[in-house]
Amino acid sequence: KAGAATAAGTPRGSYAPRIAFDAEMVVRSLRADGTLELLALLRLGYPVRVPFRQMADRYMPLLKPHDPAVANLRLDRFCELLAAVVGAGEGEYTLGKTCIFLRGKAAAAFEALATGEPPSDVGKALAIKMEEWRKRELLARFMRPFLCAHIFRFRLKRKQRSAVRIQAQVRGGQGRARVQLSIAARDRVAMAEARERRSEALKRGREEKVG
Repeated sequence: KAGAATAAGTPRGSYAPRIAFDAEMVVRSLRADGTLELLALLRLGYPVRVPFRQMADRYMPLLKPHDPAVANLRLDRFCELLAAVVGAGEGEYTLGKTCIFLRGKAAAAFEALATGEPPSDVGKALAIKMEEWRKRELLARFMRPFLCAHIFRFRLKRKQRSAVRIQAQVRGGQGRARVQLSIAARDRVAMAEARERRSEALKRGREEKVG
């Protein structure tokens, strides 16, 4: 067709770019506007965050037929079990209070689990996680008295330091007040002595005039 060529008869596909692609200039531009730093931060952080409830609503029907015990798990533990099922490593996910944070291949692995057939070793992964959680609870129960004692000592020392500062301020104020009272009393005595000397001088002056 005539529309496949320009008015000069040159095919549209033979156009050459007017400006050559300068890779070094593009890299400098990306570095200048902070795009490279942003990508580095995204790689170091967890750009994908999903609430626990959303993960449970999406993946619970997939795992429950393999092991009904997953329905009794807390939401955070269910998300931790999901991470073990999809093979997410320690650095590819982390758990918050209400969300699971993902990065790297973990997000793609969760999407693959949602669209495909879940692995058959869900029960084995759950048993491993249950043993891990049991050991973690035993360790927490063992460490709780020491942590409570440490927190009690820390709070006691902080209160003692506060009491010492308050006592120092109070005693300093009392000491300054005593010094000020002593200075005022000394000034009163000095003024009384000065008045007495002036009166004696005036008295001697009158006696000398009379004599």
